[in-house]
Amino acid sequence: MANYSNDAEMFKVDRGIVQWLGSRADFSEVRDVVTGRINGAVKKAGTWPLLESIGATTTGGMVDKDSLLNPLDLEDLENIWVREILYFENLEAAEDVDSVFLRARELRRERIRRMLTLELLVDSDGDGNAEETVRVGKLLRA
Repeated sequence: MANYSNDAEMFKVDRGIVQWLGSRADFSEVRDVVTGRINGAVKKAGTWPLLESIGATTTGGMVDKDSLLNPLDLEDLENIWVREILYFENLEAAEDVDSVFLRARELRRERIRRMLTLELLVDSDGDGNAEETVRVGKLLRA
């Protein structure tokens, strides 16, 4: 499955997360779940047909980051969500449960805030100006 981000960027922001790799080579399975949830939220908001009609989706069922003026918003949202899941997943294994729980809760708040304010600035013709502003988060609140 394609993703909006990768582990390399997440490791730059949160170097300590690598301690929870365990027997995994990477966090791709968690990232796949999160990518699916992001796409599900975009579809739930009813914005997927608009994105398809203006050519802002890929044949693989993703939002086309190349058609966005703000692709980092999707990448950051995905990385925050992956980190949130990993922190909550590893509460029992953590030496300092309180700090890990507080970090997980902080990430959850940030993820929700970003979901509720998510806007996709679509530049379908590549001229550097958004032809469409797709407000995903506003529609999720209703």
